[in-house]
Amino acid sequence: MGGSDAVLQNQSGVNPGGSGETVEGTQRIGYGDNDERLGGGFEMDESPVFRAWAERGHYWRGESKNVYTGHGWDADTPEERAPQSMHYEEGIPVEELDTTIEFAEGRSYGLLFYPGELRDVNVPGADVTPSVDRHTGQAEVHSEGSHLESSPYEVSYSYPQFPIERMRENASSDPDDIEHYYLQLPDELPERVADLAEELTSGHDNRYDKARAVESYLNSSEFTYETEDIAVPEEGQDYVDQFLFETQEGYCDNFSTSMAVLLRSVDIPTRWVKGFTRGEEVEYTAEGSLYEITNANAHSWVEVYFPDVGWVPFEPTRGFSSSFDYIFEETGFQDEDWEAEQTDPSEADVEEEQEEGAAEEEEEEEAGAASVEGSIPWWVFALLAVLALTAFIFRHSVMKQVTLLRYKKVETSEAASFMKAFESLLWLLGFNGMKRENGETLREFAGRVDEAYGTKEMSLLTSYYEKMYYGNKTTGPADWSSEKNVWAGLVKRIEP
Repeated sequence: MGGSDAVLQNQSGVNPGGSGETVEGTQRIGYGDNDERLGGGFEMDESPVFRAWAERGHYWRGESKNVYTGHGWDADTPEERAPQSMHYEEGIPVEELDTTIEFAEGRSYGLLFYPGELRDVNVPGADVTPSVDRHTGQAEVHSEGSHLESSPYEVSYSYPQFPIERMRENASSDPDDIEHYYLQLPDELPERVADLAEELTSGHDNRYDKARAVESYLNSSEFTYETEDIAVPEEGQDYVDQFLFETQEGYCDNFSTSMAVLLRSVDIPTRWVKGFTRGEEVEYTAEGSLYEITNANAHSWVEVYFPDVGWVPFEPTRGFSSSFDYIFEETGFQDEDWEAEQTDPSEADVEEEQEEGAAEEEEEEEAGAASVEGSIPWWVFALLAVLALTAFIFRHSVMKQVTLLRYKKVETSEAASFMKAFESLLWLLGFNGMKRENGETLREFAGRVDEAYGTKEMSLLTSYYEKMYYGNKTTGPADWSSEKNVWAGLVKRIEP
């Protein structure tokens, strides 16, 4: 599912068009072109940027940068333009798709946003020539030799499935320009960053698994997604080092920059990418959906270079789920082992907690049984067996009551309490046999739950959850004290 996050700009060097701007000293979420100094909290801004008709929701790519300065990102690649983008090598499985994009009134960026690999651009009523910078991926259109800022425009693009077998092949070396532009690190980068990178990747012998290991680490509970009161490194302090070892909280820029730098520390080429998440699906037809993308959907992620594959995107920001597909070519199956580790926080944290608790209880029971075996009458074992069978039969009811008792007593109105309760609700639904399917958005899942139980409560709670988690609204309608009864009512309805 898509999400929303920030690509924030230097507070003194932002664009005048409302993108990544500063209001009385406070940064506002949005897309801008100055990434020299990252960090600091921001205000949400849901003003529209563009609308897109598409068969499915994707991340919308703007451009990438290659020079990490210790405080932010810059670019030093030469401008090399071609009619099409060149993200992927030949032979990568792709689906040919189209989308129509229309900027909101007053919006102008001087570049085009697009998903996947851009193939062609058409502007109704104009004879245009598209071009894409080979290094940054930034796309533009020109008409009669002049740069054209146009809306609406139609994009033909290829959306890939990245072959895991090929990404796991250990190529002898990368092309010279890849090594030259995408392995750079500042001389002052603290040594412990490289030490952590070695530790995270030491158990893997190929580039793909190393990238997924770093991605998984940043998605873990070691880190917290947060947009308020985010530290800004002081002069001489490294942005990535501060996030990894001191604050361990931040938003997309912190996560994506850290992944890019960690992988470069073990000689894996990366580039930092910014654009927008998929946005909100506001209309649906059999031919496709209408997505509304706002400033609140501004986002950054990472691309990793693989010989014989090309640039492959990864999503390290905790709580975000991209639509990038990594598959085994022979079977067409996705990488389920890694996918299990990368599940949304809506399932992973709660499920892990339940599994660990169950494992500990099982170990304790086995140890106790071994120590008293032979000294307890047979009828005690029979009674225990009956109790165990009863517990198994009524396990769904027991877990429902445990969930209600655990969260209904929480009196705080903090958003975090609501979010934890919602994630526990998702776990309980899965425990009772109703799990999200592969590729199913949270909103689609909510509709299926409401249809199954004859309610509208799941869609309501999901709407609040998405606004809070992906828009990171810490106050608002999804106040735990006001939504507790809605949540409890749905929990009570759940049956296997």
